[in-house]
Amino acid sequence: MLTQADEENYGPELLDMSRRAALDALTPELQRLHAENQQLRHLQQRSQRAEIERALDQSGIDWRQVYSDPSFAQWHSLPDDYSGGIRSQLLRNAVANGDAHRVVQFYRGFQAAAGQHGQARSYRSRPAARGAKPVYTRPQIAKLYEQRRLGHINDARWSPIESDIVKGAAEGRVVGAVGPDGTEISRWAR
Repeated sequence: MLTQADEENYGPELLDMSRRAALDALTPELQRLHAENQQLRHLQQRSQRAEIERALDQSGIDWRQVYSDPSFAQWHSLPDDYSGGIRSQLLRNAVANGDAHRVVQFYRGFQAAAGQHGQARSYRSRPAARGAKPVYTRPQIAKLYEQRRLGHINDARWSPIESDIVKGAAEGRVVGAVGPDGTEISRWAR
């Protein structure tokens, strides 16, 4: 660390030039380390997700079918009974931390709430609770847009529908939503 005495002895111009020279010399190495760090993070995330999927596959839960059901999105958009946190955020945190056991427990918790205990192989969709916000699937959204295009939905009806679809995507109420890069965002994290 430079001191006031260094500035008095060498002058601010020399110290400034020294700083710029040091930065110029270190920039390529810092950029390389940054790129390497990003690559390692990406590999770690992929590995964690693969481990989570392996744990879900081994749990005996038909998690892909459960995940695609709109009532699962509705269930995990509600607060957790014990922590008070929103289940979708808690699930995202478990995924981000690579906590496969906790992720499996979320699916088991949903099955228990839906009245399915043990190693369920099938899943029946339950209707959303009265007054609950709707959960959309991509095919439902496509159908709504098709109805709008064909003139079956007028401007007055369309505005709140489209607004809710956009809000639903932000709130995790669109099953199978994909981000701009084509990756599914409602599955693990947003």
